[in-house]
Amino acid sequence: MNATRWTYPAIIALLFLWGGISPATSQPGFISLGHLTTEQGLSQDFVGSIAQDREGFLWFGTNDGLTRFDGRRCVVFRHQPGDSTSIPDNTITGLTLDGQGRLWISTMRGMCYYDSDTRRFHRLRIRTPQNPLRKQEMFFSNISFDKDGIGWALADSMLMRLDGTTFQTAFFKIPCKTKSECQVYADSKGRVWVTFVGQHLLRFEVITKQFTYMRGLDKPDGPRPWPMWIQEDSRGIIWNSDWDQIFYTYDEVHQRFVNVPDSAGIATVFILEERPGKPPVAWAGGGNHGLFRLDLASMKRWEFPKNARDPYSHNNSRTYALYRDPQTGIVWIGTELGVEYYDPNGVKFGRVLLPEKPDQNQFYSVSGLMPDPVVPDRYWVSVWAVGLFEWQRNNNSFKLYDYNNKGVYSNEIFDLTRDAQGNLWYATFKGVERFDPRTGKRQHFMQPAPWNTDQDKTLCVEIGPDGRVWSGNNRGGIVETNPATGKTRIIKLRQYDGKPLPQFTLWDIKLDRKGRVMTSSYNGLLRYDPATDTNDHLLHREPPLYAGDAVCGLDGRLYVGTAEGVYVLDERDSVLFKLTTENGLRNQNIRKLEIDRQGNIWIATANGLHRYEPQSGRIDYFSKADGLFVTDLVGGFRVLPNGELFVTGEYSFNIAAPENLFGNIHPPRLALNNILIPDRKAPWTPGQPLALHPGEAVVTFDIAAIHFTQPEKTVLAYRLEGFNEQWTETQQNTITYTNLDGGRYKLLVRARNGDGVWSEETLEIPFRVVPPFYKTWWFRTLLALLLAGIVAGVSLYRRQVRERLEAMKARSEELEKQKLLNEIALLKTQVNPHFLFNSLSILASLVHTNADLSEQFIDQLSRSYRYILEQKDQSLVTMRTELAFIRSYTFLLKIRFENKFDLQILLEDTSLDQYKIAPLTLQLLVENAVKHNRMSAKEPLIVEVTAEGETLIVRNALQLRPNPEASTGTGLKNIISRYALLTDRAVEAGTTADGYFVVRVPLLREH
Repeated sequence: MNATRWTYPAIIALLFLWGGISPATSQPGFISLGHLTTEQGLSQDFVGSIAQDREGFLWFGTNDGLTRFDGRRCVVFRHQPGDSTSIPDNTITGLTLDGQGRLWISTMRGMCYYDSDTRRFHRLRIRTPQNPLRKQEMFFSNISFDKDGIGWALADSMLMRLDGTTFQTAFFKIPCKTKSECQVYADSKGRVWVTFVGQHLLRFEVITKQFTYMRGLDKPDGPRPWPMWIQEDSRGIIWNSDWDQIFYTYDEVHQRFVNVPDSAGIATVFILEERPGKPPVAWAGGGNHGLFRLDLASMKRWEFPKNARDPYSHNNSRTYALYRDPQTGIVWIGTELGVEYYDPNGVKFGRVLLPEKPDQNQFYSVSGLMPDPVVPDRYWVSVWAVGLFEWQRNNNSFKLYDYNNKGVYSNEIFDLTRDAQGNLWYATFKGVERFDPRTGKRQHFMQPAPWNTDQDKTLCVEIGPDGRVWSGNNRGGIVETNPATGKTRIIKLRQYDGKPLPQFTLWDIKLDRKGRVMTSSYNGLLRYDPATDTNDHLLHREPPLYAGDAVCGLDGRLYVGTAEGVYVLDERDSVLFKLTTENGLRNQNIRKLEIDRQGNIWIATANGLHRYEPQSGRIDYFSKADGLFVTDLVGGFRVLPNGELFVTGEYSFNIAAPENLFGNIHPPRLALNNILIPDRKAPWTPGQPLALHPGEAVVTFDIAAIHFTQPEKTVLAYRLEGFNEQWTETQQNTITYTNLDGGRYKLLVRARNGDGVWSEETLEIPFRVVPPFYKTWWFRTLLALLLAGIVAGVSLYRRQVRERLEAMKARSEELEKQKLLNEIALLKTQVNPHFLFNSLSILASLVHTNADLSEQFIDQLSRSYRYILEQKDQSLVTMRTELAFIRSYTFLLKIRFENKFDLQILLEDTSLDQYKIAPLTLQLLVENAVKHNRMSAKEPLIVEVTAEGETLIVRNALQLRPNPEASTGTGLKNIISRYALLTDRAVEAGTTADGYFVVRVPLLREH
């Protein structure tokens, strides 16, 4: 050590004031480390830098890419040749967040920053004055931003100054040899520190642009200096780690570094953890195993050796990066073998592994734990078939008392408790044993005959308020032991019907508030009253109900653990209700019950540990994710006299203060990762509304609920404004909607952690769904106007026809009566609305299913009625005109009957303008065929139109309907009558021998 004489007391006083504690040795508690490796998605296991962005994502720089982590998922970013928006290189040398929220990434070949607003990487093209024309990008160290927003980094062999706003650079030559493993740190006083790990430590004055050599190979200072890493604490003190002396601090008065007293040892990268009301702590790489934790007040150090039996132990590799989340207190550790993290809210139970034995067997289970009544940090641990351990909690050391060293009567110890005088009592072979830890004396109390054979074992023990000892064994009886007299007697228990209880193993024994002894039974709970020397039999039934344990609550209720859950009884022993898997338990096969100082009931089951809060009815669940060694809790389980909770394990046990198992007050943070439509990323900008266009019927929102404490328990809650008002909960990270109607929406998302704490803000994602044109208001308005126009036109036409009919009737003469009557019949067929209504019905269905076809249908319908209106006063029309109309009419029929109807026109084009026919002749013939004949997909109705000379032939196969409509014959009669007025050639109609209905119509020439 090379500090000056006055420095030692100053540093010690500073540390005591900083932590606000006395210099007494403190206990670190239990620290378990979680792990994140390539198996969970990390880009590579060598992690050299860690940072957290303003959204809460963690970023890990590796030697093979960059990884972003939200607690559940890893997203990997790598260099893509030819893509300027990817990172410059896969070897990451530094990660830093600047004051504007940008994440800066330093690599072996260039630097870039990540903008969380645009979700893009932006590269900087920087050239040094020494070689401004070289093509290859340079090496960059980590970048450190000072209070003015200026970034400082090592660029190859020069110190670079980077303006964070304009991106302008300046370079300063380093006055010593450099290497790639280095750190640049800008402190709060405007100075820049440059460390070349293990070699040199320089100070750069920003104003004078001068370097000062502080520590290193070129300036020996006592023991060989190995400067490693620089950090500044909240009080502005500069700390420098060292390969040989752990820490030096900077003396501002004498402008030199002085060694912190009693800090010998290896330290590399480090961070300072400052906690209100608690001593300051340093997490550092180095020591014997690559990682240690140092109490800066007492300078007590805790190493993290690898333990192959414990998955929560350190991986025994070098630490290259450390980061502490200031919001949650989680410490993240980058090592050669992946990321490790210490979460003070995560692994809630302290984990203790007993020393392995060479002859270890299957009966090496911990059965009990009890704190020493006199010596702090000393505990006593009983183990099946092994003996009794003395455990020093402060240094995790063990001493075994077994049969071989005459420390115990038998190595078989099945239960452990303590009396009011501080004596330990344990259930063992053939009886119970008392052990005074202050004197080391022990006394064995033999079970009375005949329960003292080589097969008889005492399995549970409890001390009454009067000092009497109650124990249960594998014979199905209770033994009372009086320590004062040494006498024992057997309590014979009886069933509800008065018969002696059959032999049954008693695994647990408890005393209620009245001093009555409660014990398990294969059928219900047995309760013995010493005052009356009688016992009750509760919850007995057929078929039998196994009761394993019972405890009296502070509310006066009796809680009985059974194979069907926990029965809750009132003071009259009546069942009030049950706790089962239907109302909160994960498993209802109850092993043990305990009550803590707050009155909460702890329930050990065959699958995990539960806590039941009687006042609120809340049930909490604990499993291996909380640090438990086992979830089938069949062995020891007890609330200790000091209030701690002890849970057994195989070759191990858990210990925790119940009040420390809750209170994860840190809520999840929310971020929108991506929007997928349907499986591609939608182009979107955070804060800007998204538009979904027609055809984009499925939209998926990828939400990150950023939370690192048991993220598997994180729950998302969401609702879509404009669609539903109810909140929906999910543990998935994606939210999908399909076939949303056109309009504006807003997706609201919240999240809660495993302890029920909700996110402070609600994520709001506005978006707009653009409807297809046929669902827009203007299209529907036009369609309505069109339909209204058609209906109005038809109504007007019908009125005109009626007026014409009345006029024709008024001026008709006897000679023209027959002609006028024929015209009247024709006009009636024209104004028949049956066809119109069918067409409108078909159109209404097409609009919602096939927009293009609906447009064609409207067009053909318009053509048909235009023809009717235009040709209503004509006697003859050309065949071409009539065929144009009949094709529109046939299109409508085909839509109506799909593939069941077809019209085949087999006429020469040269004759279409030579001949004429009466208007609507073909329409009436086709309509008659449709009206009277059946049709189907297998047997369609086909109407053929041909010509022979000057005769038009219309025929169809005769497929009469089984229940034909009543026919008036008006259509065909009308055609015959009209042609009788036009020509002396008659219209012929009839059925042929081969089963066809044929109509022959004269083709006319207009003279």
